[in-house]
Amino acid sequence: SNFVLNNESLSKDYITKALLELKPFTDHTFLLNRGISVDTFENDIFKGVIFNKDYYDKEGKTNHVNTVFKMWSQDGVIAISQRNESFKGCLGAKSECVCTSNFDNNRQIDAFYIGESFIDCMSHFQLNNDKLEGKNIVYLSSEGNLVEGQIAVIQKAISNKNPISV
Repeated sequence: SNFVLNNESLSKDYITKALLELKPFTDHTFLLNRGISVDTFENDIFKGVIFNKDYYDKEGKTNHVNTVFKMWSQDGVIAISQRNESFKGCLGAKSECVCTSNFDNNRQIDAFYIGESFIDCMSHFQLNNDKLEGKNIVYLSSEGNLVEGQIAVIQKAISNKNPISV
């Protein structure tokens, strides 16, 4: 990456504005270039979890489109992880939240899988899809180095959901 922004002092209003700028995931270029198949990101476990966000240059023109993942704490979305071919970074309090996949909240969780990046999680799913068929799994991603606040979020999720395995 050429640049990483991990500014935890951003205001709630700034994060709210960034969340309002998210668009449905229609520009698949970045994930396809990373080897993630359409079948994977269109699977129910990831559908609606991935977004796009335009990045504008100084003249106000769209310079490129970022692939974005929301980062959740017990209080809701408090950060976003965004990336493209030459950039990766987070906006907000990354150290207090994680990215998470969809799961069926009405069924026993079979397993939690924890990855460094959400793309790693999607790769794991893509490689193990046959073994995971029909299971209620949850992917969690720290979006970089795992820090103490994220460990607490993950531990609380595990305690609350009581998965069969982690």
